[in-house]
Amino acid sequence: MKILPKNLIVVVGSDGGLGSAIVTATMDNPNNHVLSIPCDQLDFRFPAAVVDVSSDIRRDTHLAIIEGLLSPDYYPVLINCVGKNYIEWFTDADLHQLQDLMRINCLSHIELVQDLIGSHEPAYESEKEFNDWFRGTGALIEIISNASHMPMTNSVFYNASKGAQHIATLALGRELRKTHGLTVFGISPNKLKGTGMSNYIDDRVPDLRGWTPEQAASYQLASLPAGEETDPAALAGLISYLVSAPENHKYLANTVIPYGA
Repeated sequence: MKILPKNLIVVVGSDGGLGSAIVTATMDNPNNHVLSIPCDQLDFRFPAAVVDVSSDIRRDTHLAIIEGLLSPDYYPVLINCVGKNYIEWFTDADLHQLQDLMRINCLSHIELVQDLIGSHEPAYESEKEFNDWFRGTGALIEIISNASHMPMTNSVFYNASKGAQHIATLALGRELRKTHGLTVFGISPNKLKGTGMSNYIDDRVPDLRGWTPEQAASYQLASLPAGEETDPAALAGLISYLVSAPENHKYLANTVIPYGA
């Protein structure tokens, strides 16, 4: 039987940006075994096709985590980075976009956690080999957004979906600690430098508001307390430290940490 290192870390949404940076940072620790789950079907362009990412994320994750079942001694950590945005004036926004964002930014996260704690009839062959992937321990980290507490203009639907993800994270933290021994917390970063979503914002905002790219950049930077966009590698380094041992994150249970205000 293959013996895995102490920490089994699954990063969902590892295509680029913060997810990719988390994979890189956590892999630097030899005590971690990292499973990377890309979600390349997410499209940040506007307008974007409505896609059913929930089932793809769940299927791909199940196929990957089966490797973790080879050892009974892992400490499981699920880091969920999946997210999407539309930027539009509210009067022009399509309600299908709201449905899309709620499903991707909140519902897909909840469905995945339900799958992993074995709360339904097994849908995939791999599920039949376990009832609770977390096995009464471990951590769930939700990457949310500061839009959950400091709304973005022209993003009413995104703000709503991130607010829903925020309160769902707190609700899961209250319940799953008692029922499944899980430490659940969230991190809400501000605008991250060089990510797909940030590039979409940089392209979309000047076009939407009739600004030059320089005017849009000046407006955005003025609202950032650090005076600059967040470096994904810096946040990934913090997350890598937090997940390196239960002692580093257990007191964060049932909280959402603002990162960059």
